[in-house]
Amino acid sequence: MLDIFRGLKSLIKISHIHIDTPVFRLHYSLTVILLIAFSLIVTTRQYVGNPIDCIHSKDLPEDVLNTYCWIHSTYTIRSAYKKKEGSEVPFPGVANSKLYPESERKEYRYYQWVCFMLFLQVQRASEDTFIFRLHYRATVAFLLAGCLTLACKSISGSPIHCESSGAVDKEVLETFCWLHTTYSMINAFNVTIGRAVPYPGVTNSKTDVHVHDHHPLVKQHKYYQWVIFALLLQAILFYTPRWLWKGWEGGKIHALMMDLDIGLCSEVEKKQKKKMLLDYLWENLRYHNWWAYRYYLCEVLALLNVVGQMFLMNRFFDGAFLTFGIDVLRFIESDQEDRVDPMIYVFPRMTKCTFYKYGVSGEVERHDAVCILPLNVVNEKIYVFLWFWFLFLGILSLVTVLYRIVIIFSPRTRVYLLRLRFRLVRRDAVETIVRRSKVGDWFLLYMLGENLDTVIYRDVMHELANKLATRHQHGVPGTKGDLQEA
Repeated sequence: MLDIFRGLKSLIKISHIHIDTPVFRLHYSLTVILLIAFSLIVTTRQYVGNPIDCIHSKDLPEDVLNTYCWIHSTYTIRSAYKKKEGSEVPFPGVANSKLYPESERKEYRYYQWVCFMLFLQVQRASEDTFIFRLHYRATVAFLLAGCLTLACKSISGSPIHCESSGAVDKEVLETFCWLHTTYSMINAFNVTIGRAVPYPGVTNSKTDVHVHDHHPLVKQHKYYQWVIFALLLQAILFYTPRWLWKGWEGGKIHALMMDLDIGLCSEVEKKQKKKMLLDYLWENLRYHNWWAYRYYLCEVLALLNVVGQMFLMNRFFDGAFLTFGIDVLRFIESDQEDRVDPMIYVFPRMTKCTFYKYGVSGEVERHDAVCILPLNVVNEKIYVFLWFWFLFLGILSLVTVLYRIVIIFSPRTRVYLLRLRFRLVRRDAVETIVRRSKVGDWFLLYMLGENLDTVIYRDVMHELANKLATRHQHGVPGTKGDLQEA
């Protein structure tokens, strides 16, 4: 998994060889470093420290109020910005909200997203394809970043804040509610907030509703303890095809390159290396199918992994993940009065918890608590992105697998792709090579073309084609068998 960090090394590495201009380097070097630094600073303050401090006149626990105000939007009054500070208003934008209509409110929702937006603004010998790298590099990096963010918050802060009547110790109550399931009332999601219910899913649960049993009115939330482990498992699964291919590839591409990717060597050395490469290709022609099919198998495994993880996450979130992204889009487009936020439904920020204990008379007492889950603010953002990313990655992977099937069964397509990618190679040379080799040889030659110097690659392809044509005309067998048309 260290492959994902190799790109960062190039950002801070000082080189005296300049291949671009100072203005261009400002884009990909200095700007990227600043964005990553700001993202880390904001993340440290936001998810490790205390990003908000609230003052309230009523008897509310400070940590509960701070958490609630952070995970929901705060607001100011537009008209209060024009009033005199110190006499008419205590601070610009802060005034008695009862004196102003709701249209005067300016809500602030962006601050939870700042560290993510800064990170998203950031942006060796290749033995695989770009789409395959999206699986084991970009996806693994995002999964590990989400895992570390949640781990920092869970370890350094409190992952849950619960408030009850006071008959139960707060620390005991929070530990119990974190270890056991919290729940929401299903019939309390599509009702007016602030009048009928204090928060979606939170309402009076009658005594005949036993939350630890499966009740049709109760939606239990069991996943939040396991999100960190689930993200880590997902990262491992995404890296598995890459791990398999690294073992199967065996460094073949790097060994065959022989530093011919730069082409800055003496003519004698260059000629000798080209001869060694040509000899290898000639002697091992038609013996690379198994090597190539292993890579194609890794691409199929990558596709199956994406599809399987969609269903795995759907099971993890009690059947709510497969349509999660569609539900979010419908929520954005629907009327505000008739919609239920799917992110609140799947990742509620406020839930209920029921704690039972023996009273002084020996009877079982029931204590209802309201719990705030600040980690769900991060969870919803991670999994909204993952849903769309998995969909995008799954479509690309499916197209790639279909593309491989066409390549396997269509020599004409192989000729066209080599001609399209490597313009310096003559068409007759490409046709000769493809006609007298197999799909595994084509894949090896294509990957070599991605890594070798274009002129050297052209010379090797032309010499290989001439050798194939000459041997075919005279009917001379190859070193390891007769060359036949594939």
